[in-house]
Amino acid sequence: MPEQYIPIAVHTNTGIFTGVLSMPVGVRLSEFINLPAQYLHFKEDVAINNDGSAKTIGEIHVNKKAVNLLTTVNDNSKGGFTQEKVFPYVYKIPIRIKIYMTDYEIICNAHGLHEDSLTQMLERNELFLPCTDVDVLNLHNDERWHSNFAAVNHYNVSVLQKFDYAK
Repeated sequence: MPEQYIPIAVHTNTGIFTGVLSMPVGVRLSEFINLPAQYLHFKEDVAINNDGSAKTIGEIHVNKKAVNLLTTVNDNSKGGFTQEKVFPYVYKIPIRIKIYMTDYEIICNAHGLHEDSLTQMLERNELFLPCTDVDVLNLHNDERWHSNFAAVNHYNVSVLQKFDYAK
C-alpha cells in the first residue's frame, strides 16, 4: 500500500519528538491515530528532551498511550488528506473548547458528529480527540504556539470545558 509522510510533533512525558509519520495514502490523520495499532511509526526523527537538548535519532515507534499531544508541524498538510472529501461524508460541527492538562493549556475546536454534544464526543471509544485551530500554552516555560491540527490523548485531560471568547 502506498504511504504518505506527515511532519508532526509528538509530546510525551519524556520529551518532544518531531519527525515524519508514515501512514497510508488517502487516510486522514485523525482517523489513522485512532486505529487499533498500539504504536505510531516515525521516520527521520529528531528527539528533543525536556531539558532542551536535542539529538537526531533514526526510525522509531512511539506507544500511542504515552502521547499527550500530537500536532502537525506543516500547517499546510490538511491532516494528511490532500483531496476533497467524497460525498456522502460525515458533517461535523466544531465546538470551541479549553483543555487543561498537566503540561498544557489548549484552546481549540473539537469536532463531533452532526449533533453531538461535548459529552458524546468524549464518550466515544477513541484514544485521541481530533482538534483544529489549536492554540497551545506550555505550562512549564510559557511557550505558546498555534497548529491547524492536534490530537489530544483524552486520558491525559484533567479538565475540559466549552470556551467562550466573551469571558
